[in-house]
Amino acid sequence: MVQDYEKLKKFNTEVSNMIAKGYTIVDKNDETRMCVLEKKSKINHGLHIVLSLLTAGFWLIIYALVLLTSSNKSKTITILVQ
Repeated sequence: MVQDYEKLKKFNTEVSNMIAKGYTIVDKNDETRMCVLEKKSKINHGLHIVLSLLTAGFWLIIYALVLLTSSNKSKTITILVQ
């Protein structure tokens, strides 16, 4: 019983560490000690708009490339403690 508590504690610590790194929980099961986490790439739209205004629109090319290459990309990891 104590061993199960220690495993659950370790599992929750690992999940908390990943959340602190910016991951979000997609699915979590405490009984099986399995968790699926996801981290989506974030784009600073405000910065790109300001740079586009400052460069008279030339930055829009880079902004468009960033939008096209980073859309719908996400990292998914699974934590499994046995």
